[in-house]
Amino acid sequence: MPDYLQPLNNGLRRVMAVVCLVAAVLSAAVTGIVVTAMFQTGEVTHKGKPVWVGAVVLAFIALSCGFFTVRLGSGRLANGVTVLPVWFIEVFGVLLLVGVSVLAVAEGFVWGIATVINVAVAMILIRRAVRRRAAFETVE
Repeated sequence: MPDYLQPLNNGLRRVMAVVCLVAAVLSAAVTGIVVTAMFQTGEVTHKGKPVWVGAVVLAFIALSCGFFTVRLGSGRLANGVTVLPVWFIEVFGVLLLVGVSVLAVAEGFVWGIATVINVAVAMILIRRAVRRRAAFETVE
């Protein structure tokens, strides 16, 4: 089984912080464009599809990427093992599992669950791996 809790060196951490910053700025800009268009047209749907849901998802992505940027830029560990807090990783694991399950049921995207379920389960169970890693590092 691969070890998902590998240390991140400073150079790679900086690169990832810049990538997350770019993603945060781009998704915030697109969110602004979508919200502005909704206000200008006075409609929250396009061809019967809810545009506001896309705006909420984009805003969530912008906030998450901003949070990742701050955490990666600070360089400190949340719990001695991971940069992000465990609860944050667990929440994203649950969201990933729910999203892929909805796609599997609604769109027949069954192979997607097989390819993503191991990552989602690892994210959900990360608290256990962090405890093991922290206990292992204190023994040495």
